[in-house]
Amino acid sequence: MFKRKTVSKVFVVQLFLILIFMGAAIAAPPLNIPNKGPQFVHDELIVKFKPGVSDREIDAINVSHGTSVLSVNPIA
Repeated sequence: MFKRKTVSKVFVVQLFLILIFMGAAIAAPPLNIPNKGPQFVHDELIVKFKPGVSDREIDAINVSHGTSVLSVNPIA
């Protein structure tokens, strides 16, 4: 009989905590995340080659795929 009361008290406390957290989640204002527009540029692709790939190899890859280099970032 004692165990049954303990279990029911624990259950009531857990249920109470769940209801409090659900209420806080529902009452919280929505996150204000600004719309930064599209996260990609149409018809462009950023490619980073492994160290040691020569400019000649990169040129050959571009010729075979009909692509070209628009810019090179020395830092990246």
